[in-house]
Amino acid sequence: AHTLTLNRPLSEKIIIARGEVQTLPVAVFDEASAVSPLVFLRETELTQHDAAVAAFAAHFFERGTDTEAVLELARAIHAHVHYMPGSTEVHTTAREAFALGAGVCQDQAHVFIAACRAQGVPVRYVSGYFFAPDAPELASHAWADVCVDVAAQRWVSVDVTHQCLTDERHVRLAVGVDYAACAPVRGVRHGGGRESMQVTITIRPFD
Repeated sequence: AHTLTLNRPLSEKIIIARGEVQTLPVAVFDEASAVSPLVFLRETELTQHDAAVAAFAAHFFERGTDTEAVLELARAIHAHVHYMPGSTEVHTTAREAFALGAGVCQDQAHVFIAACRAQGVPVRYVSGYFFAPDAPELASHAWADVCVDVAAQRWVSVDVTHQCLTDERHVRLAVGVDYAACAPVRGVRHGGGRESMQVTITIRPFD
């Protein structure tokens, strides 16, 4: 994380960051973390479920928490919460997106998280980027990690928007209980004036 403090008037500020990231085609992985996966059972305002979400998710983990169950739930949520840019905003909750039946990747991830937690399955929000060769300039993306074995800290990473397990196209930035816990940019402003922010992200593969 980086912190930037501005204490004088500015009309424009340009920040450029470059980096190299190695990604792997791995969607199932074990962690050796001091933090129990059970931490990610905690509901938040953005991911709290209601009776409708709980009922929707009720049968998916009846035979156990495994990769196929995770994918089946992801596909069902993708079919129910249609990807529709502009239909929601950053503060839209999982309950609202589920009732609306529309949203973006953040909403699909939040509904998926709410559904898992309603069934007692630890799950966390992941923010990052998704590389598509035909669209190298892109916006942020969201998916989820599901803990399928608490004792082994085994996670399955699933992308609801693309209805797949994650692979080398997914560039992971942060994990948290919801979007608010791992937003790419956060800020505080004191005083008058107006502000706006424009972000351009470009991903290129290395040969």
